[in-house]
Amino acid sequence: MTEAMSFTERMRHLASEARSKKVQEQNPNWKLDKTISDITKFFESEVKKDAMNKIETRAQKGCNSSNILEYEFFEYFYVTRNDRIVRVSKYEKKEGFYLHRIHDVVNGQHFQNMLNEFVNSLGDMRVACWYPGNNMNVVEVYWGPTKVHKWDDENTTTTDE
Repeated sequence: MTEAMSFTERMRHLASEARSKKVQEQNPNWKLDKTISDITKFFESEVKKDAMNKIETRAQKGCNSSNILEYEFFEYFYVTRNDRIVRVSKYEKKEGFYLHRIHDVVNGQHFQNMLNEFVNSLGDMRVACWYPGNNMNVVEVYWGPTKVHKWDDENTTTTDE
């Protein structure tokens, strides 16, 4: 019985050491890092991936603007284990996944920084995040005057939000 007890004690000691080592190695900012990673993946797949095609298609139709992201006010997304973006229209808790409200993400600093950097890389274009109605929100890029946006090289404004 002493030999079995010493084996048990040794296993408890090994398990305790492994747990303490795991805690020491764990990133205290894991949730922030996960959120930033998810937002970046969302931006890359939902905005940047097709933005150039959407802009070009609208320009070919004679328009000076293009919606590069459309979403509902209470729409969410999560990132699957294989880095696929899944958008859901209402809050549905998915076990093991962190849901992000798209409206909050779009208005957050990390998304805005990526968006501004992307739009600046396109040239002399402007971006507007606004609410045209019917529970729809858009991130719009424009490169000249529209019904909603006045174009002025000094000041560009949105007229009727």
